[in-house]
Amino acid sequence: MSQYNLTIPHLLPGQKVRDWRPLYIAATALLKEPQQIGFLPVVVDRTPADQKWAAEAAKQETLEKALDELEVRLDGKKTRFVALTDFFNLKSPKMLTPTSLSSFFFEALEAGKLADVTFDIIAVKFLEFVPGATKIFNDNEDKITPKMEEAQLIQLFDVVKEKVCKGDNHSNAISQVFHTVELEENVPKWAEQLQAEVSALKTSLNTLSSTESSATEEKAFFYRKNGKSFKKKTATPCSICKKDNHSAKNCFKRVCSKCSGVGHDADKCASRYNKNKKRA
Repeated sequence: MSQYNLTIPHLLPGQKVRDWRPLYIAATALLKEPQQIGFLPVVVDRTPADQKWAAEAAKQETLEKALDELEVRLDGKKTRFVALTDFFNLKSPKMLTPTSLSSFFFEALEAGKLADVTFDIIAVKFLEFVPGATKIFNDNEDKITPKMEEAQLIQLFDVVKEKVCKGDNHSNAISQVFHTVELEENVPKWAEQLQAEVSALKTSLNTLSSTESSATEEKAFFYRKNGKSFKKKTATPCSICKKDNHSAKNCFKRVCSKCSGVGHDADKCASRYNKNKKRA
């Protein structure tokens, strides 16, 4: 037994059996199942009570049943209703990073298993907070079915992680950030750099828009006087006659509000009569 002391993980104080069991299974993979079961009272040595429960669990016929028994005794088994509620209430991390993505994936996976839901439901829960989730789902819809297996779910995770690592959907990742209210204070360098690039792009677009607007408002026309060419800027084309060599204020077709004549304003109208009044 001494040759395994350093390689077989013991159940640590405060550690859940459901978190520890995959480590134990992996570490004892080269042992025969009776040996794996028999070592449980040795590695579950936190308290005398825990050790006794491990001894009771070791009476089971298979390792899976023994670990299930141990998990019920030490972790406490949730009802399916509670497990389902916890699963559907899972919240994503505040910041999208490869590390937080992995953590959330396995959290959703374990919660889904406890709730006894199919892997396609776990996949949808995982994608719920991922930017560009609709496109990812549509691209993999043939795999995300009630017959989906855990290996396919892990492949889906690899697809999403690759997009995060390579920068796909990073603009959405910054704005949506898993649909959370705000970003954490410790923003990754790639996010800060992308934010700066987006801000610079917005500034460039605004500047271009302003330049085009100014160019439209300041059209120029040329005229000749005494054999010389002159360039004169004016506003947008006249709103009355649509010509661009003068404004509506000086248009020869403008209508006087006093006499309804054209070519002059009411303050300079020579008529004695108002258009709304009859001759005296």
